[in-house]
Amino acid sequence: MSFTIARKVVSANLDEYVGLDGSNDQSYRYFMNKNFFEHINIDLCNTFVPNGCAVDLAGEGKRYDEHIAELGGIDLQLLGIGLDGHIGFNEPDKYFVKNTHVVDLHESTIKANSRFFASEDEVPKKAITMGMVSIMQAKKDFTYSKRKGKARYLQKSLLRTDNPRNPRLNSSTSPRYYCYL
Repeated sequence: MSFTIARKVVSANLDEYVGLDGSNDQSYRYFMNKNFFEHINIDLCNTFVPNGCAVDLAGEGKRYDEHIAELGGIDLQLLGIGLDGHIGFNEPDKYFVKNTHVVDLHESTIKANSRFFASEDEVPKKAITMGMVSIMQAKKDFTYSKRKGKARYLQKSLLRTDNPRNPRLNSSTSPRYYCYL
């Protein structure tokens, strides 16, 4: 089934693994195409994912942020949450990174994502991800999780203030934040 209303939708994804192109079945571009875009009648020219194979990854991050700004920003940000509280690939750290950037994935993230790869060794060690400030600028943030292990991070995000050690907390203080467990 396809929805014609999606023809006008524009999508800007949070992240992509460094080194995987959109034809790799483990890339987020591939995942989104096969599991979502191909089913909603969206114009693929209106779907954007950071290029994890860009020669200049820092330049790709800047280009991606500029493109989102040219589109008028993000109306609705759909977010998942990592087992350590990260969103996108914004791993817990000493400070928040504002813009789209390259990140070294934590061992816990690599291990958690190994279930999608033939082996843990095949999981990319880096990703390019939208920064927390870019995420917070969305008109609405919506976090969804059905895994029990993630519920405690969502609970913390509703009870505490900003803390770079738990990136989920950063956007949960906004009145535009919604959470579904």
